[in-house]
Amino acid sequence: MIINLTGNQKLEITPINARVLSLTSNCEPKTLYNEDFEIVELDFYKIKDIKIGDTIEISGVTYNVNKIVKQNSNHYLIDSNLTKSSEFILPLVSLPNTISSHYFYNKYFYNCYLYWDKYPQYSDNKHLFVCYKFYDSKEYKGLETFISEHKNFITNIDPNNNFTIFVLSIPKEYHYAVETILEGKYHELDNSIKSKIINFYELKLGNPIYNALLRPLEAVKKLELKLGTKIPSNMGLYTKPTKESESLIL
Repeated sequence: MIINLTGNQKLEITPINARVLSLTSNCEPKTLYNEDFEIVELDFYKIKDIKIGDTIEISGVTYNVNKIVKQNSNHYLIDSNLTKSSEFILPLVSLPNTISSHYFYNKYFYNCYLYWDKYPQYSDNKHLFVCYKFYDSKEYKGLETFISEHKNFITNIDPNNNFTIFVLSIPKEYHYAVETILEGKYHELDNSIKSKIINFYELKLGNPIYNALLRPLEAVKKLELKLGTKIPSNMGLYTKPTKESESLIL
C-alpha cells in the first residue's frame, strides 16, 4: 500500500508476515515517545499519522498496531510478538520431518496460545490454539486442508473474518515438556526435544531459542557481561512465559 504524502514524498506499507508490517518512506516522520521511550506515534507531515491502537487493512487482511519499532531507516508495526507456545510448543505438535515453512510460519501464521477463556475444555496444557490470519487464496486453502488432515487436529474455529484457529492436541509424550517450558527451564528439555525444535526452525548459534535450549558458553558469557554478574548453571537464558502472554484474547 502506497500513500502519497506531499510533493514526491511517499509512504509505503508492506506486509512482512501475518504479524508485522514494514514502513518505508523517503521522508522522516515526527516521532512521539512515551515515558519508557517507546514509540507511540509516527506523524508524516500531518497527512498520515500511525499510532498505537490503530488498525490497518491491506488486501483484505487486518493488522492491529500494538507496537512500533525502528531498525536502521525503517519502521515496523507489530501486531503480535511470538509467544513461547509458538517458539517451543508448535514444533512438538508438528508432523515428523516437517519444518516451519510447511506451516507457512513466515506468511500466514499469526501465533500459538495455550489458553483461551472461551474454550476452557482445551485450555489444559494438553492442547494448542494455532492461529492464522485468513487469506482468500488457493495456497491458504491448501494450508487449511493440510492442518485439518493433521493427526493431532481436533477442530477449527473461525472467531471472525480475520482469523482461523486450529485446535491441535499435544502428544502425550510431550506433556511433561510443556510443564518444563512453562517453568522457563528450556535447557532442561530432553535432547530429542531440543533437536526437534532446532530442526523445525532450522536454528543456529546466536538465535535466542537456540541459546535457550543449548545454553552455549558464548551466549552465557555475553549475558553475564550484559548483567555484570555470574549466571548460575541452573539459570535459563530466556524469559519465562506467563499465562497472560500465552492466552488468546480476541
